[in-house]
Order: sequence, then C-alpha cells, then structure tokens
Amino acid sequence: MEAVNGDGQSSAQALGAAQPPVFGYASPDNPSVTLNTGGLAAGADALINITGVNTQFADGQALLGLGSSDVQVRRTWVRPGNIVMANVSVSPLATPGPVTVSIADGLQLVTLPAVLQVQPVNPRQIS
Repeated sequence: MEAVNGDGQSSAQALGAAQPPVFGYASPDNPSVTLNTGGLAAGADALINITGVNTQFADGQALLGLGSSDVQVRRTWVRPGNIVMANVSVSPLATPGPVTVSIADGLQLVTLPAVLQVQPVNPRQIS
C-alpha cells in the first residue's frame, strides 16, 4: 500500500528504481504477559499487576488498553522486572463479560483476548 498525491506521485517514486530503506530491529522471542487478577467488579477501582516475559517495558512509554470504554486506565507505572502496575476504574454500568487486554511499548504489542472478566456490581463492595 502506498499513499499518493493528487497527481499520482509519492515520495517512494522519487527514489526511482532503488529499493526503499528497510529498518530491522531485534525482536524478543515470544513476548507474553500475565495478570494478577482474572476479574474486576463493575463500579470498583482496582490496582492490577501485569508481568511481562520477554518484554521490555519503559516507564512513560507502556500503554495499556482494556478493550472496553467501561474500563478506564487511570495511571500506569513500570517497575523493574518487567512489571506494569495499572490503576483502573470500572463503570458501575459496565456490561459483565470478557475484556481484551493489550499492552504496547514502542513497536512491541502483546494482546490477550478475553483474559479479564468484568463482573456484576457487588452492592456490598467498598471501593
């Protein structure tokens, strides 16, 4: 795929017959992550720990996505040993069910589909 101007030209065409430059980078073998919890209650706040294997998280660069607008990441911290701590908040109106967890840092992306369950509101829980 190539983006072109209105006249059909792009910067790639300016290179002529030469091949475009390619950037190669070392990728860790089979990066993966695990969570310290399997569920979050609707209407609650929680601190979750995400431990990476063959990952390289950097404070200020690690981004966490939880696959639902009902679950918001308030803040993340990176600790030594490839651990990301995340302060998350679940809406009281969140629909119970599975949530996908994705964590990205630079060109590294690890996704865990349906690994986290949003649970119904517990009226006795203090958050």
